[in-house]
Amino acid sequence: MTAEPGIPLYWFLITKGYRTYRYLPVFFRDFFPHYERETPAELQVLLDGFARQKLGRAYDAGSGLVRFPETHGQLAEDLAGVPPHRAKDPHVHFFLRRNPQYAKGVELACITEISHENIQPFARPMFWEEQRAVPPDGLELRPHA
Repeated sequence: MTAEPGIPLYWFLITKGYRTYRYLPVFFRDFFPHYERETPAELQVLLDGFARQKLGRAYDAGSGLVRFPETHGQLAEDLAGVPPHRAKDPHVHFFLRRNPQYAKGVELACITEISHENIQPFARPMFWEEQRAVPPDGLELRPHA
């Protein structure tokens, strides 16, 4: 799915807590920042550009964190805590290390491409309506209206 054929579509997401960050590995194969790999240079340029355009001086490109001058809301105390079993998840551990002040309202800027190849198979129907007349070895997707 693209806004224009041949032009990639990206989701720019700022994450205040590990639960929101977990949307990325649940729904997408590749997203950044990621605990296993560095953000590719071309995506880092896009991420920084989106963040600067949308968030201005609140965005720190060096850390990838967003600190608003006035609070935009902090996580409720009961949502800020991390259960021990969750802290062992590599994605959660990475988020907590990258954004240790998340409970104070600091957010992590993230990016992922919205494409057939990048969306986890179970999630594709949320983005596209699968065509029934396509041979079993092929999959043609149509954006939802």
